Amino acid sequence: MNNVMLSLTTAILIMAITPLPSSAREARFASPGIEQQESGIRLEKRLNRLVSLLELTDEQAASIETVNKTFSEQINTLRESMKENHEILKTLAKAVPVDINAIQQVADAQGDLYSDLVILKTEKNIAFATILSQYQMEKLEELHATVEEHRNVWQ
Repeated sequence: MNNVMLSLTTAILIMAITPLPSSAREARFASPGIEQQESGIRLEKRLNRLVSLLELTDEQAASIETVNKTFSEQINTLRESMKENHEILKTLAKAVPVDINAIQQVADAQGDLYSDLVILKTEKNIAFATILSQYQMEKLEELHATVEEHRNVWQ
């Protein structure tokens, strides 16, 4: 089961970090509204792809969509906090004189946020695993292996 969870986690992360073409990347950062719209469209496309590839039932697809929405909001909130901390760290590092204690406090907070993010993503993946059948988990592992093969070709 641990290998299955690890593979599920990796497959979901691979889908999440697939780079956008440069024109789409530029449009994504043009305004916050576009980024949110694209994020919703990407999630919908991923869900449709999973429904097709894993032969998900309507109930499974609805459950996965619910899990995605529930965890995505929490994950996005943590990511925003991490971005804010990163900006604070950059500012503190440039300050004269450098306040090491302030940097340490923000860095500790950043570590706590990252830890919370890892825990949330793990909980999300566990929730996904409870929705899928054994056959679907095996099929997901096969898809993961294929993605890894293609990824290794380009490295």
